[in-house]
Formats: sequence, C-alpha cells, structure tokens
Amino acid sequence: MITLARAESGDAAELRDIQAAAFAADVAQYGCGPEGHDALEWHLNLIEKQSLYFKILYQAKIVGGVVIFSRENGHYHLGRIFIAPSHQNLGIGAAALRALEERFPDARKWTLDTPYRNVRNHHFYEKLGYMKVGETEPDAGNGFYLFLYEKQFSR
Repeated sequence: MITLARAESGDAAELRDIQAAAFAADVAQYGCGPEGHDALEWHLNLIEKQSLYFKILYQAKIVGGVVIFSRENGHYHLGRIFIAPSHQNLGIGAAALRALEERFPDARKWTLDTPYRNVRNHHFYEKLGYMKVGETEPDAGNGFYLFLYEKQFSR
C-alpha cells in the first residue's frame, strides 16, 4: 500500500506544499501551524542535516512525510507526520507509522506530541497503541499546549 523512502533535497518543495495543506486546519484553528511547516529552508535543513525525514509514497506518488529524531537507548521521537488532505482517511498515516515501527526494530520507545484540542489526532495515536503520558505547560499568551504520547516496546 505505502512505501517509506528517505526524503531528498529535490523533494523539499513538494513536501512543504503537502505539509502546508495538511496543517491548514491547524492554522485556521490556532492561528499558526507547527514550526516550519510552510518554510522550504526548514524542510531542506531537516532533510540534509538534522533528522530522519521520510517521504510517504502511495502508488509511487509522494502523499506525505514523516520526520523522526533518534534519541538514545532505543528512543525515537516522532517529530511530525503529515498526509495530503486528498489522501487522508485512507489508512495511509496508520500504515506509515506501522512501517516506521518495523523499520526501527531497535526501538524500545516512541514519543510524540500533538495539540490538546486535536481530538482526531488523539484518537488516531491511541488507536495505534500510544498512551497519553503528560502535557506541556500552557503558553502564557494564548493558552495553547500539547499532549505528550508514548508507546513502549519490550524487545
């Protein structure tokens, strides 16, 4: 169904456009999207230097991306996952997360964060075995905060 492949510099503009569309609802709801979601330099920096950035391919077409960070002792942090609005609700995001978990068999723990008001995300991650383990401190200016999720593996 889906394939994960390392993102390359030539993919950055397409991934930026997909991510900007995927987070348009967050921009409407919160007044902004996640850091760098619509900035080409952010994507290039992550692809070239700082992370494990994968493009999500469906029928050989880029339909999304996922950014992860390798921590220590088998801990991986899901920095971001996004799917083009035209390809949401097809099981692509769930398939991508399962593929990531298989791709990193040394993982003992996956962590992520997601906006407190995004009930759809909460359900999505919980359905895949992630458990809410905490919350960030609310922003003094706008009250925005994140839910923290974790999934443990006994390997």
